Amino acid sequence: MNFDFKLPSYMPEGSKAKGAVVYTLAEQMTIVLHYNYDGDNFFELTAFRTEDSLQDFVEVIEAFDWKDAEIDGLSALIGESKKITDKRVLMKTEDNIIFEVVSSTLTEEELIRILESI
Repeated sequence: MNFDFKLPSYMPEGSKAKGAVVYTLAEQMTIVLHYNYDGDNFFELTAFRTEDSLQDFVEVIEAFDWKDAEIDGLSALIGESKKITDKRVLMKTEDNIIFEVVSSTLTEEELIRILESI
């Protein structure tokens, strides 16, 4: 399934794109962008189209505590790892595109700000 991918207009200071991966599995295209900032710190932005709900999607992501949220009026989930310092924020658009941003060093507020700027 093809879809329009929008880059966020906000990135943490010093962010530099370090790579991108586009792959298709069972006719589902997924885009993953890798960014570095402040030396060795990094975050990833992922996007894909799905009919699944956010809750259905995160059921397979173990070791995270999830809470409901809203970003710019869209359904969102915020997850914090039970074992490591990773944080994840997911947002689903009206076009059934899930955007996910993951980092072990950015704050929850910065992750939300990235998604708000899409």
